[in-house]
Amino acid sequence: SSVSPGEQSDELYRPPEAASEGKSDMGATGEESEAETDRRPVWGLHDTYIVTPTDTGMMLVDQRAAHVRVLYEQNQRRLQQEQGTSQQLLFPHTVELSPTDADLLDDLLSDLRALGFEVETMSGRTVAVRGVPTDVPDGDEGGILEEILEQYKSEQDTVEDERRDQLARTMAQKSAVRRGQPLSESERRSLLDDLFECEMPYADPTGTPTLAKWSMEEIADRFGRQV
Repeated sequence: SSVSPGEQSDELYRPPEAASEGKSDMGATGEESEAETDRRPVWGLHDTYIVTPTDTGMMLVDQRAAHVRVLYEQNQRRLQQEQGTSQQLLFPHTVELSPTDADLLDDLLSDLRALGFEVETMSGRTVAVRGVPTDVPDGDEGGILEEILEQYKSEQDTVEDERRDQLARTMAQKSAVRRGQPLSESERRSLLDDLFECEMPYADPTGTPTLAKWSMEEIADRFGRQV
């Protein structure tokens, strides 16, 4: 169905030549094919936002908020399916735990392994992190484990599902791209594709919007013009 002027649309811009041929790369589900996705312009803005045309105007995506949303939903699936993938560390990262944290780690081990952590108990209260989820940034292996334990201590009185949700959120916020972190064109495209495969692509788990859209009418109005 056609989109009336000014109406917001999630469909990304198609080059004029594709439209003039009367052909559509949209599948039966209404989703774009990979070929169509590869043709759309995708620009970076100050290493913080992604800019792309839509059928009715333009869209601005907060790359960090979008990545947090993507990772959050991925972590939820990993916890449900217990099928997290791990990247092995060349040198295991050792962490000295307090007695309380050591007990908490025992409670969390199954969920951590579901996410992709490989943790081994050494002598005393020292643990070695030998593998981490594939999306954990280099250098954060020990810090993210300690942050998870701190978060878990504040959530001990909540039900298990809520604790798992908080774990998925903490992991996503810790692992997502930073504001000001450069992304390549292919990374920007991949992030947009992953975002619009999410169940709720319009905000991160804390409610921060992931994107904003403007119609051609709204843009023209800024310049005192009419479309």
